[in-house]
Amino acid sequence: MSADNVTQRERRAQLLERFEEATEWPMLFLALLMIPLLGVPLALDIDSDTDLAIEGVSYIIWGVFAAELSIRTFLSEKRIRYLIRHWYDVLIVVVPFLRPLRIARSARAARLLRLGRLMPFAARIWTSTQSLMRHRGLQWIVLG
Repeated sequence: MSADNVTQRERRAQLLERFEEATEWPMLFLALLMIPLLGVPLALDIDSDTDLAIEGVSYIIWGVFAAELSIRTFLSEKRIRYLIRHWYDVLIVVVPFLRPLRIARSARAARLLRLGRLMPFAARIWTSTQSLMRHRGLQWIVLG
């Protein structure tokens, strides 16, 4: 391996680290914002203009997530391993993109699709909660 390759790999690793540090808080904010954006239309009966605005904002946020994941993947040395390790980020980006054809877009189907978009966020919350409960021994209290 040449010295150029080593310095280039080190530079990419440093860029990835700086990029992740710079985007950590804004992406957390967007993830937290996404939950009510996806949940409000499920819980409340809103007019079509408000629904369209909420969907537009959620697609903009989705685009930011897609761009951020693309940049992080590009900067990582082992891209496939990086994507596997960050599977929940991949789901956050891929699930809205893989929406079934819009032909079957009834109000109920749209609500179910939005609920499906919440699943990656729920998976992240669930794994964190399980880890915390196991660490503290709280699973036995909850079971009781």
